[in-house]
Amino acid sequence: MTKNTYKEVADTLSKVDITGMVETKGRYSYLPWAYADQIMLHFYPEYQVKWFAPEKYEDGTMLLKCIVHIGNLHKEAFLPVYDNSYNAISNPNASDIQDNMQRCMVKAFAKFGLGLSLYQNGSTTPNKLPFLPKEETKVTDDNLVAIQNAKDVEKEIENQLKTGGIADGRTDEKQFGKVLQSS
Repeated sequence: MTKNTYKEVADTLSKVDITGMVETKGRYSYLPWAYADQIMLHFYPEYQVKWFAPEKYEDGTMLLKCIVHIGNLHKEAFLPVYDNSYNAISNPNASDIQDNMQRCMVKAFAKFGLGLSLYQNGSTTPNKLPFLPKEETKVTDDNLVAIQNAKDVEKEIENQLKTGGIADGRTDEKQFGKVLQSS
């Protein structure tokens, strides 16, 4: 059995587009646990959640903790029992606790990469985290290399367009953009 790596799991889950799954309560958006569970079961049906006894505080508030396991990997999440305005609830009832258990579980999924951009910057589109390194584009197309190395770039672009060396739908736009930036 092949063991997953944290990078492989993060690469898989961070690419999931959660657009259309996100709901809002008050000012806050979230990924409902049922969608999160369905996604996790699709990619990692062996995943398991382990719950710890809640920590109870003198003011009646509680802190929940779970660990999500995907094979040999695990991520922990902590979450206070709070209302929809993120205020800790004193003496929460069973429904409050259950709702926040689901939130805590989804938070652990996010630590693996699922919907993390929603928590980071409100984006539902995958790989929109502001700190991700820009993908390095290498120019491999011979026609674009010819443009890149030309003394007169504009003349070489015209030549490539006339001869069909570059064409819409066939020429890699990222590579062409890199060539234009470097000229």
